[in-house]
Parts: sequence; C-alpha cells; structure tokens
Amino acid sequence: MKIIKIQTEYNKDVIKEVVEYLRQGKVIVYPTETFYGLGCDATNSRAVNKIYKIKSKPRDKALLFLVSSFKMAKEFLEVNPTAKKLIKEYWPGPLSIIMPVRKEKQKVLKGGTGGTRISSNPIAQTLVKSFGRPIISTSANLFGQPASHEVIEIIKYFSKQKYQPDLILDAGKLKKSKGSTIIDLTDENLKIIREGDIKII
Repeated sequence: MKIIKIQTEYNKDVIKEVVEYLRQGKVIVYPTETFYGLGCDATNSRAVNKIYKIKSKPRDKALLFLVSSFKMAKEFLEVNPTAKKLIKEYWPGPLSIIMPVRKEKQKVLKGGTGGTRISSNPIAQTLVKSFGRPIISTSANLFGQPASHEVIEIIKYFSKQKYQPDLILDAGKLKKSKGSTIIDLTDENLKIIREGDIKII
C-alpha cells in the first residue's frame, strides 16, 4: 500500500497520480465528508470485484458510488422527480440515493440499481471530476468492522490481509460522522435504508 499525504484539492500532482491509479483499475483509499472510503472506477468490474475481496464483503451487498455532478448522475441513473428535489436540497452532502440504472448503462453498472451522491469533501469532489467517471465509495474497513476516520486505522485493517488497497490518500483525521443517509428511490415511494448525518423525515 502506497501512502500519499494530501492537504487540499489543489495538490494537482497528487490528484493526477490518483486518477492514473483509477484508470489502471487500481483501488484507492480517499477522504469523504463521512469516512475514508475505498474507491475504484465504478464501471470497471474487475476493480469493483477487488474491492469486495479487500473488504471481505458479500457480493449481494451493493456498493455506493460518487458522481461529480447532477449531469453525471442522470447519465447513469434514472432520476425521478422526488429524487431530483432531494438532490437539489441536499447535494453535495451525505445523502446517498438508490435509483434505477439506465438500460444503456446496465452492462457497466451491474445489479439494476445504483446508489450515489456528490460528496461535499473537496478532495473527493475533485477526484471524481478529474477522473470523469463515477468512483466507488464504500467505507475503508473490513466488512462488519467500524468505519475509519484516520489512516492509521485503515493500515491496521489491511496491512496483514491478502488483498489490500493499492494507494492510500492521507488527508489527516476526519471529523466524526454517522455516515451518509441512504434512501431508496427506485420508485416514487421513498424508503430509508440507513439514517446517517442527514435526517430526511
């Protein structure tokens, strides 16, 4: 695991290096507004499979991903009026919305539905924008273990594991968080899957 320190989203050389890792199908650890996340190219099935191996996560548990804009979300997902209203109110921020994947994108985004948000963390935002495609965002921990606010915790999780992230982006200690709120809007009936930092109802 290579570790690179980053102070702000303006560290262009670091962002460029991380984007190259993503283009090569590698797995990174990066800061978000909630926890440190494991990430990869969400459209690269091999890279996504590696994240499942790194986390020891069951394959029936879907992975969320980040987008850089509402336009990118609409490119991959079917956004209904309720979702559009909530997006306008809460994005960028810790509200992940599960929506149907567009038919023409179902070959690259498996499972029929996808959960996404725009992160309010400037580094995460810049990464997704620079990469130009959705980036997986799942907590950087082993399945069933607490999510991580510090890189030292992540190193403890993965240093002795067979499968490890390729690169860790160290932005220091993150603020405490309950995680993103996850809602299901695959139809007009809003269902709360997990209540996190944002209270919807």
